[in-house]
Amino acid sequence: MIDYPSIGYDYGQVLGRTCVVSEKLDGHNVRAELCNSRFKLGARRRLVGTDDMDAVFAAGAAVFFELYADKVAAALAGARLRRAVVYAELYGSRTHMTRVDYGTEMDWAFLDVLDMGRRQFIEPSEALKVLEGGGLPVPRYTVEPVDMDLVGAVRGDWTPNREGVVLKPKRVRKPSLSLPYAKAKTAWFMDLFNDP
Repeated sequence: MIDYPSIGYDYGQVLGRTCVVSEKLDGHNVRAELCNSRFKLGARRRLVGTDDMDAVFAAGAAVFFELYADKVAAALAGARLRRAVVYAELYGSRTHMTRVDYGTEMDWAFLDVLDMGRRQFIEPSEALKVLEGGGLPVPRYTVEPVDMDLVGAVRGDWTPNREGVVLKPKRVRKPSLSLPYAKAKTAWFMDLFNDP
């Protein structure tokens, strides 16, 4: 199993490059791993069996299988991915991590796709298009250049406007080849779209 990458700090690799910036949702990092036409669910660093699930994760799993499993499978099939991991944020008032009223008890926002056959992430904007095209909810996003303004706010205070740049390796075993992906706090993200 491959861990979902955390925020990286080697910004010299990505300055001046295009970056996908998505809305930062407060919740839990979750994964749905498709292998042999079956899904296994998990968190950032481990798969979770039904006996290991806490109440929040069990409820999130029920939402996934009721609303999204078939759509995820169809989206991945449309992208010709037989073995893949889809990463998402599980958020809402029933998740103890959520500090924002999103108007939902629990839902999934799909973020990213790892092609297990090639052991590489799909380019972020392409992954979001695959997921959106499959009728799956994704966070609001745009494409922005990576600049020092974006990087500088990574650890400004405990609620920075921008969470930071996630350096996800294109090939899992070659982390120097990375695709930048940032997550933005909601207020900053709304300001981005409200500017004339």
